[in-house]
Amino acid sequence: MRQIVGVIGAVLVAAFVPAIYFGVPDQSFRGGVIAFVLALLWIVLLGLPAFLLLKHRGLVRWWSATISGFFLAALPMAFISWPYHPSVDSGYSAWDGHKMVNYVVHGVPTHDGWVQYFYSSCGIGLMGAASAVAFWVVWRLAAGPNQSSKRTRVPRAT
Repeated sequence: MRQIVGVIGAVLVAAFVPAIYFGVPDQSFRGGVIAFVLALLWIVLLGLPAFLLLKHRGLVRWWSATISGFFLAALPMAFISWPYHPSVDSGYSAWDGHKMVNYVVHGVPTHDGWVQYFYSSCGIGLMGAASAVAFWVVWRLAAGPNQSSKRTRVPRAT
């Protein structure tokens, strides 16, 4: 029972990380709620199965949570936001803080477009890593150390 409560609490706390990031700076309650719901969905669909797989293999550690969270957030985002569409005659420009920059020209990303794509994918990955670390901390505090999260030594037959 303690494990189940720990996992549920960890899922909820992990979903609060993006909600705080997207809701607090703009003082947008609606943005925070949307981020919480989307993060909760993402965690349940991708993060929880990854956690259960790592737990089954006895590999739930802070570093495995960080790496898993990064890739479970960055890779789907990178796939969804893939900027290269050569058959589409479209373009995209935006203000980068200093000047207008072309990111996509005639469906093909420019150098700045690829840099922006990389930074945005990694930024979402860092959000996933932060959520995963929050998950791991809450899970460890709530569930406590147990055999599935400790390294086990296999006795050698002599």
